[in-house]
Amino acid sequence: MGKRRNPAQPPGRGTARRRSGISGGAMAAVAAVAALAVLLAIWFGTGPAPDAPAGGSGGPAGTTAGDTAGVPARSGGRTVGRADAPVVVEMYSDFQCPHCATAAREVVPPLLREYADAGQVRFVARYFPILGPGSTLAAEAAACADRQGRFWAYHDELFRRGESGDRSAFTLSGLHEIAGDLGLDGARFRSCLENHETRGEVQADYDQGTRLGVRATPTFLINGVKIEGALPYAEIKRLVDVALKEKR
Repeated sequence: MGKRRNPAQPPGRGTARRRSGISGGAMAAVAAVAALAVLLAIWFGTGPAPDAPAGGSGGPAGTTAGDTAGVPARSGGRTVGRADAPVVVEMYSDFQCPHCATAAREVVPPLLREYADAGQVRFVARYFPILGPGSTLAAEAAACADRQGRFWAYHDELFRRGESGDRSAFTLSGLHEIAGDLGLDGARFRSCLENHETRGEVQADYDQGTRLGVRATPTFLINGVKIEGALPYAEIKRLVDVALKEKR
């Protein structure tokens, strides 16, 4: 789960033991290297998210509720569902956060199909870039794609490339490449991104999340109740059902 930090920056003990033949300093150095390796794996998203199986799906291939292989990306903007839906679900995420990618793949699609499309939930994808400048730029790019009605296609592709370990996706050239691959109007997208036309939108989401106590990604708000972490869809579904029952 991504922890909040300055967007512009990436984020022992022991005494000498003669009997072991290893000094306290050497042991501390080994521990520091191991800790750094874990941090880098989480930071750069090159390995599976902690506590997730190597396949990253939590179940056999092709059987998870959020499996979207071969399913066209949803069209339209980042707010899905009726304006007067009884339950509002907001998801604060960072495109470089591996747990956010898991939630985007396994939780969001069935939530939209089962609840937003049925008029019971209004879902809002919120920008909360906390993992450095690349995250901020990616959020601005997704907002630029949203202006062309391609938010979800761009959203899905950013997470897909991030999970594959493609860090170039979070550079200016990589973001333009995604726009081209998705068939967006290149000149319009370039002007939007390079002039930071959507920075205010991204900043507004970040500021709102901060006011609401969002500290990490992903964070869900279900009718204002905060839930941190990439919970299984079954648990999110249970919480949505509770919120719906309270509205009846």
